[in-house]
Amino acid sequence: MKHAVTGGRASQHFLMSWVLGLCALIALIFWLGNAKSDRNLVPVTQAKFWQLKVEDEQRILPEIPPSTLGQDIHLPHSQDRKTSSSLSSYMFNLELPDMVSAPLDAGAKRAAGIPVHGLLFLQIVNGADFYLNGSWVAGLPRSNEAYQWLWFRPMLVPLLPSLLHQDGRPNVLTVVQSTYSPYLTVSRPYVGTLRDLGLVYEMSYFFTSMLSNTSNVFCFVMGFFMLSAWLIAPKKKQYALTGLVTLACATLFSLAQLQMLPAEWYVTWRATIYLSIGLLVSLMTAFVFSFIQQPLSKKQILLIFAYVVGGPLIYTVAGIQSEILMNRIWTTFLLLLYFYATVRLALYCFQTRSVPAIFLLIQSIFCIVLGLHDYVAVAGWLADIYLMPDSWNWWSLSHEGLYLLSLGVPGVSIIMACILLFEYRDQAISVSNANEFLQTSLHEREKELNESYSQQKKLELSEATRLERDRIYLDMHDGIGSRLVNTMFRLRQGRLEPDAIEIMLKDCLSDLRLVINAQIDDQGDIQNAVFDHCLLQELTLQGSPMSFSYELCNAAPLHLPPQVHLNILRILQESITNAIKHSQASEIHVLFELKPQELLLSVIDNGIGLSASEQSNDAPSFGTSGKHGVMGMLARAKAIGGEFSLGRIAGKTRAQLQLPLAPMQSPSLLGIGE
Repeated sequence: MKHAVTGGRASQHFLMSWVLGLCALIALIFWLGNAKSDRNLVPVTQAKFWQLKVEDEQRILPEIPPSTLGQDIHLPHSQDRKTSSSLSSYMFNLELPDMVSAPLDAGAKRAAGIPVHGLLFLQIVNGADFYLNGSWVAGLPRSNEAYQWLWFRPMLVPLLPSLLHQDGRPNVLTVVQSTYSPYLTVSRPYVGTLRDLGLVYEMSYFFTSMLSNTSNVFCFVMGFFMLSAWLIAPKKKQYALTGLVTLACATLFSLAQLQMLPAEWYVTWRATIYLSIGLLVSLMTAFVFSFIQQPLSKKQILLIFAYVVGGPLIYTVAGIQSEILMNRIWTTFLLLLYFYATVRLALYCFQTRSVPAIFLLIQSIFCIVLGLHDYVAVAGWLADIYLMPDSWNWWSLSHEGLYLLSLGVPGVSIIMACILLFEYRDQAISVSNANEFLQTSLHEREKELNESYSQQKKLELSEATRLERDRIYLDMHDGIGSRLVNTMFRLRQGRLEPDAIEIMLKDCLSDLRLVINAQIDDQGDIQNAVFDHCLLQELTLQGSPMSFSYELCNAAPLHLPPQVHLNILRILQESITNAIKHSQASEIHVLFELKPQELLLSVIDNGIGLSASEQSNDAPSFGTSGKHGVMGMLARAKAIGGEFSLGRIAGKTRAQLQLPLAPMQSPSLLGIGE
């Protein structure tokens, strides 16, 4: 939480520094506008204007004036063309002030061929040829039937002393231009020394060319960077909007700064510019609404998209004749759209007092001002709206047809990127805090799991102890118990000698060791183990009125897991013991069968069998006698995956163990207490 607060304060300080810097820039602009320049630049405000025909243009060089009377215009001047779909040429004459024909001193006379004065056009569009008193002195390529030349740059024309009139006659500079544009624009030129004009020329060239090109390169790089960030995080749609805004800006002003264009591509070029303008404004609008958490609906997006795409399509079909309507009407809606988004952003700033939102609002207002300037320049209303100063100052640059929006959009893009980066940083801090919380939670959970594991181990140990106790009880009951019963049975009959008693007690001790160790020789096969037990039982009952017999099948020795082996023997012992104790039988027969899929062990006697209560599956309380032997055999059979049954067949009682042999049960399921 501390990191989040510190990061938020740092971002606010950073944005506040940008706000202060922007305010300082605005203050500098106003200071330049009010500051008086020490440059002695004289504006030329009047001109004689002609719309040229082909034959008129051919008569310029021999200083023969056009056949029609010229039109007196006030500079700067803008007017609509009547034939906007064809190439047209026009000419205007500028009468230079007397300062250019002032008498030269002796030093200047010796260098009469070096120009001292010049004439500066802050914006030359479509190229031009310049004639001083009828002689060509400078020029930029003009548009013709094959190519459209687009020069959005300043032009400094030196006034050669050898061509200037020094006898009092007026000095006239003639400018001839050709264009496909739907309206004509003649900027206001300035006359002065080349030293004074050079600084203004460099400043104007810096804004119209170098700074705009740098801005375009920056927008291309930033646009691709933001789109790459969006590809990494596709859910962040604001990354995509920021990237598309900067790419649209770079595309727009790269197209606007083309210097030469084939004439047949003019309509396509202009339509692409309109499309870039529409995408730029609509995407910036979408970003603003997304930033204030009020994204546009799908219907609104479709309407805006239809308007943005429909305008260039209509222009492509209608041609150059519709260019004025596109510049003055179609772009008006786009300006109003972004203006509405800015108003909503202002309301959001008022409600939230968000520093990033305030900074974005300031930059958006700055872009609107620059966009209005460019809109007025494109629509040809610049000369009618702006009040031109009587003398030159740096604020005069804003009165020229310079496109300034290219200087404002990168600032908006930077702010958009900074906002997204701050959001990413805040999210990274939140993730870091969440990771710390998760680590703490995991540590606590691990501690709880360790405690739970310890409790589980205790429970497992208690359960293992109980199972081992039950195993010992069953083993003692089925093994030692059965031997002691046999011994007691023979003692009652008086048929045991001391040596025989000793032997039987030794057998009981052996069984006791077997119970304690819970292990037997797992190398022996089950057939020999059953045979040894039956042989021992036969010797035990020898001399008694009870007949004991056994039958084992001939088969390959079968080796079973130790616990399975032991449980089979215990079931055999308990079955024989039950027959001796409870059945009152005179005959006991043991049958061992080994089938391909099954092992069968049966103990059959001719006694009365067990009562119904003794045959039930209800478990007795621990330590009681009676039917516990049957329950023990059921439990042992189930533990090794077999089935024990006790019932009457053909007047005899049969205790039978059925043990499937395929598939063989795993050892972990075959022992008691594991």
